[in-house]
Amino acid sequence: MGTGAIVGGLRHAALVLAAYEDLPRRRPWQLLPWRRWGQIGTFDRDTELLRMWTIQSPTAYQVLCRDGILRGSPDHVDPDHSHAYPWLEDQATRLLPTPPGTLLWLWARVEAAYLRRAARYGDDEVLLEVEVPRAHALVSAFGLWHTCLNGWPVVTQAPGEPEQLWLERLERIYDIYSEARQANEPDLELLEEVMQWSWHAVLDEDDFESGESLQAVVHQIEARQVRSAVRLRSSKGRS
Repeated sequence: MGTGAIVGGLRHAALVLAAYEDLPRRRPWQLLPWRRWGQIGTFDRDTELLRMWTIQSPTAYQVLCRDGILRGSPDHVDPDHSHAYPWLEDQATRLLPTPPGTLLWLWARVEAAYLRRAARYGDDEVLLEVEVPRAHALVSAFGLWHTCLNGWPVVTQAPGEPEQLWLERLERIYDIYSEARQANEPDLELLEEVMQWSWHAVLDEDDFESGESLQAVVHQIEARQVRSAVRLRSSKGRS
């Protein structure tokens, strides 16, 4: 039997982080039994701690047990989104007090059913429930973030703007970017700068909608921040 790490907790005197091979195994429908329906997460602008969830590889969990801290690896950054990820890393470096580096991703607010579906593809990976200081996490709108990933400007609907007019305005702006990229126009670099400036909307907590799914990034997860850890069994996973 492997040994675990005994670490100090934020709310608990001590927490034993079990070795990977000793973790309880759960199928997706066995996860989050205390909240079978609705959203999970404690995102609140005024709270000091955020309770969040993340799925990590066995290797990452073993590093967390061994070192007491887990940091992101640039090897896991998707090269197909080479603009959005560096931009977000720059924002995290500017806004968070933790040492900069590759980001770790967590759910700050999400439907429990969505998280269970994601767990279906994580056979033998580890679902961590953590509590992280609010000041150490950069929270963003999950849905809107995909606009950044796809390399488009974020164009939000203005207060009182009819939806049809907003959609027409959105289409015109997208056409401008498409044409500039196809023609490699001289002002393309300026347009890309404007696009990245528009991405700040995904971080604007004033615009987060009630019930909207929220993601978060951190520079590190400490073992003492872990509240629970389970080893996943996919729907077709081994016994």
